[in-house]
Amino acid sequence: MKTMPLAALMLIAVAAVVVPQAVAQSAHPSVHLGPDLTIDLHARIEGDTRLATPAIGRPEAAFGWESPRLGIEGKAFKALTFEYSHDLGDRGELKDAYLDARLTRGFEIEVGRFKLPMSPDALTGRHKLDFVNRSLAAQVLAPGRDIGVMTHGKVLGKAVAYQAGYFLRDGDNARTSHTDGGRDAMAFRVTARPLLRAAPGAVAPLTVGAALLASRLDSLLGLRGETAFGDGVFFDRLFVKGRRWRRAVEVTWQRGPASLSAEHIAVSDERRGAGFEAESLAAVRARAWYVAGTWVVTGERKNGWVEPRRALTRAGAGAIEVVGRLEALHFDDAPYPGVDFGFPTGTRLLANRSEEHTSELQSRFGISYA
Repeated sequence: MKTMPLAALMLIAVAAVVVPQAVAQSAHPSVHLGPDLTIDLHARIEGDTRLATPAIGRPEAAFGWESPRLGIEGKAFKALTFEYSHDLGDRGELKDAYLDARLTRGFEIEVGRFKLPMSPDALTGRHKLDFVNRSLAAQVLAPGRDIGVMTHGKVLGKAVAYQAGYFLRDGDNARTSHTDGGRDAMAFRVTARPLLRAAPGAVAPLTVGAALLASRLDSLLGLRGETAFGDGVFFDRLFVKGRRWRRAVEVTWQRGPASLSAEHIAVSDERRGAGFEAESLAAVRARAWYVAGTWVVTGERKNGWVEPRRALTRAGAGAIEVVGRLEALHFDDAPYPGVDFGFPTGTRLLANRSEEHTSELQSRFGISYA
C-alpha cells in the first residue's frame, strides 16, 4: 500500500522587531487593598497589515484589528495568584480565569480555565512572543485553553519542573462550531535543566522537556490542517472516535541577548468503528516541528521580553531583535475501505491530495500594556 506524505508546509520567517519600551511589572496600574492583596490591570490592542501577494490570490493589501483584550491579575497573602482576561471583539471570548495556590515550594494547585501544559510556544504570553504569529505546532496541534485542575512546581533545586492535570475537554484549538474536540483530557509535562550545576555558564541554561496528553473522542470531526496564516486548508476534518494522543518534545536555550528553541508535536486520532462494516480504520496522524533563533542586536538581555536600555520614549534608539524560524506541518493521508459503495479495492481517499504552500509578507504593529 503506497504512502503519500503530502502537505508539508515549510515557512522561514525572518523579522526585525523594534521594541520601544518594556513596562516593568511595578508600572502596571495597580490596586492595593491592604498589605495582602494587589491587583494589576492589563489592556492590549493590536492590528496587522498584510501586503498584497498575488501568488496566493491576494491582489490588494489588507488591514485588520485584533480583538482588544482586558484583564486583571493579582496576588493575595503571598500564596494565591489569580488572573482573568477577556477579549472584547465580536465573539467576546473568555481567555484565562484561574486561581493558583502555592502550598509548598515544590507543589502548587491551579484551577479554572487556562492553557493545557504543552508547547513552550503556545504557553508563552502573546506580549512576549518573538514572532508575529505562533508556530504551526502551537496553532494547530497544541491543545490551547480549557477548564481543569493542575498541580505543578519545581523540585531538585529548581532543576526540574513538572505539570500534571485533568481537564474537562482537550483544548479550544481543536474546538469549532462543527466539533467539540476531545473530553476527559489528562495532561503531563516535565522540563529539566540537566547541566544547571555540572556545566559552564554558556550551556547551563539548556532546558529539555517532554509532554503527553490523552483525551477521549466521541465520533466527531478531528483536526484540520491549515496554512500558516489561515489562508487555506490542505487537510480537512475526518470523523474520528477513540483516543487522541498528543506527544511533544522540546529544547530551549537562552543566554544574554541570544536564544534558540526547537519543538516537535505528534497527534494521533483513532477511528474505531469508522469502516463500512464497523471495522476500525488507521488513525489520523499529524506532526509539526520548528527550529527558531533570536538575537538582540543592541545587546540587551532577554528575559521573556526585551527591555531596552535606551527607550524610544526617552529619546533613545530602542532595542532591535532579529529572529528566524523554520517550521513544518504534515498530515498523513487517510485510508478508506475497499469495494463498498463503489470504492475500488485498495483506493485511498486522500483528504490532503492537493499540496499547498504559502509565501507572503506580513507586518504587525501593536500597542500592548502587559
